[in-house]
Amino acid sequence: MLRKFLAGSMSLMLVVSLLAGCGQGGSSASSAASSAPASSAAPASSAAASSEAPVDENAPLFAETFEFSIMCPIYEPHSKATEKMEIFNEMAARTNTKIDYQWFPTDGYKDRVTTTLASGNIPEVIESRDSLEMLIEQGAAIPLDDLLEKHGPNILAAIDGVDSMLRNPSDGALYGLPFVLDYPPAYSMLVRKDWLDAVGIEKIPETWDEWVAAWTAFKEGDPNGDGDPTNDIPYGGDIYGLMPAFGLMTNTGKQGFVINADGEYTLAYEMPEYREYLEAMRDLYAKGLLDQEFTTRGTYVDQLKLQDAMFAGIVGSTMTWAEIAKRTTEAVREVKEDALMVGTLPIVGPNGKSGVPARSKASNQAVLTITAEQNGKAEGIIQYYNWVFSEEGTILSSFGIEGVHYTLVDGKPVINAPYNESFVNAREAGLNFTPLPHIFDSAAYEQILLSGMDYDSCPDTTKIFYDALHSVDGHTYNAPIVLTTTAYQENQATIMPKIETLVSECVAGKTTIDQFYEEYEKLKPIGLQAILDEGKEAWAKMN
Repeated sequence: MLRKFLAGSMSLMLVVSLLAGCGQGGSSASSAASSAPASSAAPASSAAASSEAPVDENAPLFAETFEFSIMCPIYEPHSKATEKMEIFNEMAARTNTKIDYQWFPTDGYKDRVTTTLASGNIPEVIESRDSLEMLIEQGAAIPLDDLLEKHGPNILAAIDGVDSMLRNPSDGALYGLPFVLDYPPAYSMLVRKDWLDAVGIEKIPETWDEWVAAWTAFKEGDPNGDGDPTNDIPYGGDIYGLMPAFGLMTNTGKQGFVINADGEYTLAYEMPEYREYLEAMRDLYAKGLLDQEFTTRGTYVDQLKLQDAMFAGIVGSTMTWAEIAKRTTEAVREVKEDALMVGTLPIVGPNGKSGVPARSKASNQAVLTITAEQNGKAEGIIQYYNWVFSEEGTILSSFGIEGVHYTLVDGKPVINAPYNESFVNAREAGLNFTPLPHIFDSAAYEQILLSGMDYDSCPDTTKIFYDALHSVDGHTYNAPIVLTTTAYQENQATIMPKIETLVSECVAGKTTIDQFYEEYEKLKPIGLQAILDEGKEAWAKMN
């Protein structure tokens, strides 16, 4: 077992391999080297520095160069930012840090984390979104509460009010350094307005019956005009985005956790509304109105596959990121100039229920490992990230370097072109580098969203994005997070995929609804009931 391996051999291997700032092992590595501090640097603070030393406000964060290592996935467009390392190097200069960045492809990243733990050559920080439970379970991640209380006031302030949602339900501790963006709208129900026009529907659908009528018209009418009505997908993507129309207010994922009418944490499959939802999904699939590839192409299953289908002009509607309304319109207009995808109100289901999940304000992004603790670097790493979460660090993360990425206008940072023209351009430059913990300032978000303009001056495709984002104003809900209880950690890898398979087979008509519930109940004695019971108990304690 990894836990035994870590406990039994870690200290010897780490002394040999990691005292110099952690090992190699990355598919590629870049280091942000120390340089002369900027004039706006934070006050001096270092785990190694004497607490009695006078504070020089122009000094960098650390009096002596502080080194540590980070393991992190890298993907487009963020990978472009690692070529010049401008913002990374600026952070290094202002804090007097030298960070060994170990980048790995997102494909197989979770497996890479597992093999890294087994190797014993563990970086001091690991990006952990898909691996948090495993890192905690294996004893590789250290709890942060005491460290944050002493050295991380900016981090704690950033997650004030939502910190309970970030805690590990098994022991109530914080393990993750967060990513924070306080901008609730993110997702939207989208529809091709030109498809509605093509089939003679003037009003954008709102109710379930109106949507079914529109999807039927899409299926029968060849709305994309390519002469082949068989390749049109009335509703594209997976089925999870349709659950809120049936009163199943799930989180933005496939796990299906909800809060029931009694305020209890449970799974959607336990709710009485789920049977009606299954019946509706089966009906859509049988009639060809639902994406026939919903199991592998979806909002939360494989975003790129859904995007590819939408950009190819064969998807009439879906529930996904609001930004896709803009990008689909731009992509399809290259071959069809009147193409237009717009955001709509969320679907009002058969029983009057509706909603769209809000963006979570904060999410766990990275952990400090036992290597950081054993190398005596945990306090310094928290001090570094506390600086990242300071006003100066937030400006650098969100707006970049003054005179390069932004200009001060009336005392406020305004992102320069071309970085403000799209999120792709911004991320290629290192702004809002989402693989790593930081605050993404909501003002920076809106500047990039509107391409640095006011709304009235924006191109119509930018307005499409903005309107899609805010089409759900007043209709969002805060979905429950996945509580990584001990039972969840021990059983989810077996139980959750089995439930997904049962759902997909039922929707595709391979099994009946009664058979779905029969097989679902069989999972309870082998781990599902423990997940339900511990989740319910943990939620009650948290609330």
